[in-house]
Amino acid sequence: AFSHWVYVHSNHNLIVCDLQGVLNEEGRYPIFQLTDPAICTRKGPRYGKTDMKINGIRNFCRTHRCGLVCKGLGLKCIPSLLECNNFLISRDDQVKLFVEFYRPSRSILCCC
Repeated sequence: AFSHWVYVHSNHNLIVCDLQGVLNEEGRYPIFQLTDPAICTRKGPRYGKTDMKINGIRNFCRTHRCGLVCKGLGLKCIPSLLECNNFLISRDDQVKLFVEFYRPSRSILCCC
């Protein structure tokens, strides 16, 4: 959901994924310490070797499945995003995703 949120709020220009982290409860307030992000940008590589540019964003769009956190954040499901962002994924891939998400024999993957 965090990657999805970043994708939407960066105007579809980047995603942040592969975060590692721990909950640090030693201080006055507990905080999450996050490290090792992989940042993929449309025009990369701007963030090192892990910036897979548009291919990283495409891969995210192909594999992400919305859940309760995406719904709680008010994020549109990926098929809706693809309709607005044809430049990210080919038409064939969009059709495959649509069929995958809405196949009647399958349980609901998206809670939007």
